[in-house]
Amino acid sequence: MTTINGVDPRGAGDRLRVNQAAKEANCSGGMIYFWIAENRFKSWTVTRRGFERGIRYIDAKVFAIF
Repeated sequence: MTTINGVDPRGAGDRLRVNQAAKEANCSGGMIYFWIAENRFKSWTVTRRGFERGIRYIDAKVFAIF
């Protein structure tokens, strides 16, 4: 698993996955991806070397307003 700035994202409490963010914002996962495409908030993907897909993480502080 790749680390972000030396931190393993699986154990970080200030990051949400797309489905968790959708529950926080009371919307669909598709809307979360739409907002990511519009650069409304910071997100990043963690992938393993040699794989195309990964896990998308979103900063949880953004969802404090919902």
